Amino acid sequence: MQIQKLRVSGITCDGWAREVREALKSVNGVNEVRVTLGSGDAEVSFDERLASPDDVKMALLREGFSFSSPENSII
Repeated sequence: MQIQKLRVSGITCDGWAREVREALKSVNGVNEVRVTLGSGDAEVSFDERLASPDDVKMALLREGFSFSSPENSII
């Protein structure tokens, strides 16, 4: 199991947080997604045999979200 942390821009309401969660959960191998409203922090737990950090990032990009990767973003 691998955990990736991202800071997603523009999460200003529950609706956007839900959109981010749904986009990330659509990735095969993602087990859990936590999104913090306000800060835009997203923590994604996924099976590295089924998904990669790039798969997680691409799911956000496909939905039009921009993000940055904080230091130590992969645990």
